[in-house]
Amino acid sequence: MAKLTDYLLPILMLILLLGAGVQPVAAQMAGPARSGVQGGNQTVQCANARRFFIRVAEKHAVVTFGPRQITLPQQDFKLGRYFSSRDAALIVDQEFVAFVPRGDEGWKECRIVEGATHPSG
Repeated sequence: MAKLTDYLLPILMLILLLGAGVQPVAAQMAGPARSGVQGGNQTVQCANARRFFIRVAEKHAVVTFGPRQITLPQQDFKLGRYFSSRDAALIVDQEFVAFVPRGDEGWKECRIVEGATHPSG
């Protein structure tokens, strides 16, 4: 049986290829209980020992990875919470996370690490 994460990366890639302004018709946003992230900095661990940090607010998310920091406005989406800009796209659905910064599709099998936070709080 396929997992939700099997579908998130192709969806993100399609969205990035079509442009950040594309929004699904009749999209309904999931509430905070479904998003998996409730404010504060959260650590996201991915395959190949890659990690990044996210802070989700009501209408945007801030992603920090390495020396880069990207602010992504929230977009309408049926699955979890979706954030995108010209630089990256992010989907958060409970503990599963899909992240695709432009030019780096290597962020795979990402999950929120419970109890771990960004060193800055």
